[in-house]
Amino acid sequence: MNRFGYTIFYVHDVAQTMAFFEKAFGTKTAFIDPSGQYGQLETGTTALGFASFELAKINLPHSFRPLSPKELPGCASKAMGTNNRLHPRPEWHPH
Repeated sequence: MNRFGYTIFYVHDVAQTMAFFEKAFGTKTAFIDPSGQYGQLETGTTALGFASFELAKINLPHSFRPLSPKELPGCASKAMGTNNRLHPRPEWHPH
């Protein structure tokens, strides 16, 4: 059986991003490397890692380009295909 092993998000600030996840989702830091360029959260069997943009440029020298927030909706639409559309923003519906 295959299992999903890990996801790495490339971010501006590894420590700040991990602190946000700890506060927002109650996760704990598994480790941050001494350089501060990579860290992982304790997430069970699937690793959730955060690497700096600088590390991405080293590991992915020909294929890494950070996206601007303005590019994200277009990327999502492209990934979903032209016959699909994005749902509107979530709205609060009290129970």
